[in-house]
Amino acid sequence: MEESNELGEYLRGLVEKGQNYKNTKVSGALIGQSGTGKSSLINAIIGENICDTGTIETTIEKSGPFSKNGVSFYDLPGCGTTKFPKEEYVEKMELASFDFLILVTANRFYENDLFLIKEVKKLNKPIFIVRTKIDQSVDDGKHNTPKKSEQETLSECLYDLEQYLTNLKHFGIYLISSRQPLNFDLGKLINEISLNLTALKRDKFIAEAFIANEEILMKKRAIAKKLVMWISAGAGLNGLNPIPGVDIAADIAILMKINKEIMKIYGFDGESILFLENHGVKASVLSGMKIFAQRFLSKELVLIALKKYAPQITIKQIGKYIPIVGQITAVAAAFTLTVYFGNNMIDECEAKAKSVLDDLTNSEV
Repeated sequence: MEESNELGEYLRGLVEKGQNYKNTKVSGALIGQSGTGKSSLINAIIGENICDTGTIETTIEKSGPFSKNGVSFYDLPGCGTTKFPKEEYVEKMELASFDFLILVTANRFYENDLFLIKEVKKLNKPIFIVRTKIDQSVDDGKHNTPKKSEQETLSECLYDLEQYLTNLKHFGIYLISSRQPLNFDLGKLINEISLNLTALKRDKFIAEAFIANEEILMKKRAIAKKLVMWISAGAGLNGLNPIPGVDIAADIAILMKINKEIMKIYGFDGESILFLENHGVKASVLSGMKIFAQRFLSKELVLIALKKYAPQITIKQIGKYIPIVGQITAVAAAFTLTVYFGNNMIDECEAKAKSVLDDLTNSEV
């Protein structure tokens, strides 16, 4: 009984951590003049079309939230207008309420932009400087006289922005193309935002962010493994269901939920695939992603995996995930089988995601 109580306490602790993660909210605000591509940048960071975009952006009010699973963005108008005088802007836009801010420009900074950077510093909030539509600048450089290489254009744009920001504290300058989310500095921006968030907010943000590089992919693995542990704890606490042909009881509904959550983290859900489709990803890559996603959510696959993994659940395996348990119990075995199942699904999903990322990186997006 003592062991049972200890195990129950351990599992309830994991469930509580999962609930805390689920309840965690992250909010960011994008500030800048209309037409700078803020809506497109929001979609690029998330890797999903959560924000409507048009050929002409006319942000004249605070717009949002544009949200995905607890990560929210607000599109804020530029300051210094009659409606939003700079002296009242920080309070009216509630800048102190956001976890981070992104100042967006498509060309140059204005005096009011520099004023905002100083004000955000007083709030002790991270502010990231983003130059959007950099692909257009690169293309223009190739057609200028004399012609400029991509690197020459990027260096020139970065230098120009640095001159505006002399002696102003910020959290980096990022050259980004929302049309080409795998190119330029989008991945770097996502990583730097995450590093300036608290632990749970960092996990939530990375889980929902676009896989713009391998560093983000690896961070998603760590979060997926935590999520598997948290969800699996519910398998032990919610009762056990005998599965024909499997020696250890398991909860099929929880296993299906784990698959679905892992798939979302790695960008194999429908909305994420649609985002890639809208950004010109090759039909063959999209087709492979869709086939993988359909198989991943198959109940038949879950049953086949259970029959394969159940014999591998030993005292040694249980000890990896439940250090307080010294012998096999039905609850401990069920929990371990669920975790083992989830971790194998993570391996498979990560391998496919890396393959997709390599395909996209080596082709024009």
